Amino acid sequence: MKKLLLTIVLVLFLIAPAPYRITYIDGIIYNQRTGKALKIGDTVNDTDTLLMTSAKDYLSLYSKDKGRASINNLAGKSKMILEPINKSALGRKPAANEFALQVGKNLKFGVTVAKLTVRAGLITDLQDLRNYLSKFANPHQMPILVVDSLHINVNAEQFATTKDSRFFIIRYQYKGEQIDKKLNFGPLVSGELPIIINSNLYTIDQQPVTPEDCTDLQLIYYDKKKKTVTSIAPINLKIITKKALLESCNTLYPLLIEQFGTTNDSQGKIKEELYNHIAENFGLINTEDFNQLFESLK
Repeated sequence: MKKLLLTIVLVLFLIAPAPYRITYIDGIIYNQRTGKALKIGDTVNDTDTLLMTSAKDYLSLYSKDKGRASINNLAGKSKMILEPINKSALGRKPAANEFALQVGKNLKFGVTVAKLTVRAGLITDLQDLRNYLSKFANPHQMPILVVDSLHINVNAEQFATTKDSRFFIIRYQYKGEQIDKKLNFGPLVSGELPIIINSNLYTIDQQPVTPEDCTDLQLIYYDKKKKTVTSIAPINLKIITKKALLESCNTLYPLLIEQFGTTNDSQGKIKEELYNHIAENFGLINTEDFNQLFESLK
């Protein structure tokens, strides 16, 4: 009898729905089983049916057994396996743009989309700067993250200026209007001068504007003395607060510790998983910002 009970328990364990922890969410998504809107840190399983309230809704998940995964509509709703909407669980008539899908049938498992890069050497000229920005080029069109602010260190001897005669700007188009945002230099440290891109990038006349309405971003260098205007490179930026990034990473980090352990050998794997989680869900983070973020998680 005991052997039979043990067998039943083992079978139930093996067929139990695989749990996934939500590590990032964009949009308003409901779990039809609970009738509640999902949030970072919640758990769902393969058999749960989710109500997506917009075609742009996106969900990132993590399973100890299966790794990183996501549910998104980037390929179009027609590519997804849809389920009937449970009207009684919803408590109202569904809107035309709402649809339901089962977790296990629509998961896209994470792959390595980006690799950690070493810190850039001292940027001594404009070509070095182009080369540095090219490290962020990627086939997935992921933006460079500005985590509260982004510092790009350049050679002070080459780029330092008096009387504001040399400076960088980011130029973009906003609803047919050309916008030039001048970038400030930070304090000089050990021969390095940081170019600072901060969260006021997407403001016009001190009013915030929607980043999606700002297109064709270019990094440009002005030299008034030489009377030259040099386009450095197109640049794709996303502003995010460190607080928002930590909320997501603080959910994933303990799951990675549980899976890989805390040995020195495991640190590289954990960093790689975190880096790719950030890349998939937010954008590409530079090495210095990532290392600071990682230290905040410990």
